[in-house]
Amino acid sequence: MGHSSAARVVLGLMLTLALAIVASHPKVKRTSARFGVHAVASTGLPFLLLGAFFHLDAIGILSERVLGHLRPLLEFGLGWIGFAVGMQFDLRQLDRLPKGIASAVAIVAFVPMLTVAVACTPVLLSLGVFPHHGLYRNLIVLCACGAASAALDKAFAKTGPAAAFLREITLQDEVVALALLGLVAVFFRAESTQVAWRLPRSAWLLVALGVGALLGIVAFVLLRGARKPSERIAVLLGTVAFAAGMAGALDLSVPVTCAMAGALLANLPVRDDEGVRKILIDFEGPLYLVFLVVVGASWDPRPWQGWALAIAFTIARGYGKALGARLAARSVRGLPSEAVVTSALLPQSPVAVVVIVAASMITGATSDVTKWLFNAMIVSAVLTELFAFFVRRKVVEAHAT
Repeated sequence: MGHSSAARVVLGLMLTLALAIVASHPKVKRTSARFGVHAVASTGLPFLLLGAFFHLDAIGILSERVLGHLRPLLEFGLGWIGFAVGMQFDLRQLDRLPKGIASAVAIVAFVPMLTVAVACTPVLLSLGVFPHHGLYRNLIVLCACGAASAALDKAFAKTGPAAAFLREITLQDEVVALALLGLVAVFFRAESTQVAWRLPRSAWLLVALGVGALLGIVAFVLLRGARKPSERIAVLLGTVAFAAGMAGALDLSVPVTCAMAGALLANLPVRDDEGVRKILIDFEGPLYLVFLVVVGASWDPRPWQGWALAIAFTIARGYGKALGARLAARSVRGLPSEAVVTSALLPQSPVAVVVIVAASMITGATSDVTKWLFNAMIVSAVLTELFAFFVRRKVVEAHAT
């Protein structure tokens, strides 16, 4: 790489980081919502397109060679998002919520998984993805993506006290998605040339649990000595980087390993745990957008197979979330009406893209199928968010009057 090419890459990455910080600012989010572009901006589509633009040969910022060098950055982004999701699994907080939280999460996560599996199985078979080509692995990955819903926004606070209940459901179904990713990473693990250990699948499950627990304890010990916010930020950055690097070196799933560390940390007596969560959330937005730029450089929307899978997945997930919301609203006390629950669960979580990327990195999935899954998640996120935007606005306006 020449000096001019290196300078172009550095300037492109600096521009990406600056745009991600600006786009994550609350005032920018409010402005996008006021002008009606929040439904597209919230999916990160502009940053995916920016990554695709940087990948063009005429631009040459995110070439294949550069993407290979950026793998540690990709792993760090996956690790930070996984750590933030794991920190949501606070058993002490769950005890303060209505007793039906576990049943509600199970219903609204399992029903979409079932509908996605029923709809996408014949599509994958028709595309030539048979059991010996990774059919079961890809189905579990798609089910994990279908289970997760985007975290409830503040607009739903107007719908009443049940908004806290709904928000907790949208947070915990992301934990379900990463749990399924963990099963894929262990039981569909590809043979690695960089890891000398030759262990059975069950042993790798114990290794993954042990590494996640160890990293959570390390984070707890380090955070006990951090008193200032700047010290906590430094400790969290170093901890997540260390955890992501260790998981990547062992060919473990980076977001799952970091999520287990975050879950353990969330249930330990950390000083100012709310401040730690705020740091994770504040950094998660810009890091995720930078992550999307790197993903967008590998995005290929041209194959029709990806669009066919996207249509099947979008319809199946939407129907599954609506059906799950109906069943949950009728069987679990404390939930609002079916319309409110459905509109809250429809938007697709950003964790879906994380699951696709992490699964392809750990299982060695074929490039063609991976491209189809990428395209399916991106198209589904945009279509679902556009539809949910109008549904949510009607629901919020109905409760405001």
